[in-house]
Amino acid sequence: MTNNDETLPPSPQAIRPRRFPFWLTGVILAAVVLLVYLFVPTRHDGSHPNLLIDHCRANLRQIGQACQLYLNDYHSQYPPTLDVLLANEDLTADIAVCPSTDTPRPDRFTTSPTTAPLTTDYAYLGAGLDSTTPADVIIAHDRLANHASEGLIQILYADGHVDRINLADFPAALTTANATRKQWEASHSKPVHP
Repeated sequence: MTNNDETLPPSPQAIRPRRFPFWLTGVILAAVVLLVYLFVPTRHDGSHPNLLIDHCRANLRQIGQACQLYLNDYHSQYPPTLDVLLANEDLTADIAVCPSTDTPRPDRFTTSPTTAPLTTDYAYLGAGLDSTTPADVIIAHDRLANHASEGLIQILYADGHVDRINLADFPAALTTANATRKQWEASHSKPVHP
């Protein structure tokens, strides 16, 4: 007695498991690797030139902020040296050194005349200036060798901003800033009474 309406289950030979295509595994793996590459942040060790230049720029900006604090604390006068600034303001010793150089990190700040001045990677030009100094007068800048391989130099101005310019343009910028400084000094000097 057979019933035509009943269906018989397929025989075991007729059932074949479907295999996952091997090429599709490769595509999925490549997509996962690409997504990880795009969305996982990279760890920067500070050895990339742009990161070093940005760190150096941050050092100059901190020096500028410390100058503003020093102006408030010391009768509107800029410090006579960078060593004095670093010794009197709450700064870490690392800001005295450009990360692009091999200059050893200082372990102390001093204003004592018996010890050698602090070695820094920044030229300080703020001695003799005060809070009325024009904004475009240079207060500090990189030493010329700091970023010579990149052809750049960074300059801290009296208003606290830091510019990054081509090394070839630095002499003209320094000449302009010095002319402004001399003009300010001439109009700012106190008359001598006999």
